Amino acid sequence: MAHNDHPSWPWYLWPLASIVLLLLPLAVLLSIPLAYVLMGLNAMIERRFRRKMNAQGRLLSWDDLTPALNDGSGTLIIEQANKLPVRVWWTPDDVLAIAQCPPPDDEQLQCDAVSPPNTPHPFVSWCHQQYTHEETGTALLTLPTLELPPGLFFSPFFREHFPRLSVIDTVFC
Repeated sequence: MAHNDHPSWPWYLWPLASIVLLLLPLAVLLSIPLAYVLMGLNAMIERRFRRKMNAQGRLLSWDDLTPALNDGSGTLIIEQANKLPVRVWWTPDDVLAIAQCPPPDDEQLQCDAVSPPNTPHPFVSWCHQQYTHEETGTALLTLPTLELPPGLFFSPFFREHFPRLSVIDTVFC
């Protein structure tokens, strides 16, 4: 008689395992259309946000902005977070020169983008209130015609295209 080295499952776990094995593929199949629904909803929210910024006079076309970008005038603020759209803002201000504190380093921004803290970094909070807040901010929203590369932070990408321009990354507050 051979000795079985593998313990067998109790009889009451077999129906549970069968249910899990049947529901798992169903959950995977349902997650695909749900992802498309969420992407569509996110796109709708962004269109509504752009319309609001336009109504407030805070939407600037990329073509109209390009001469200032080439001249190095103002600051481009790249606002983003994990699984949220990228928003690109421009202000004529030199943000880094007037900021109350230095911006967080790339590592801190990466952590905050993936898992937002309860209390944002002081620079992120200040930048949001001064520039990117939909009610109190003064920066102008723009839609770059450049195709953004994959990844999370884009200031190096914009600095490469506009070397004289001040560009900062920040996260949604």
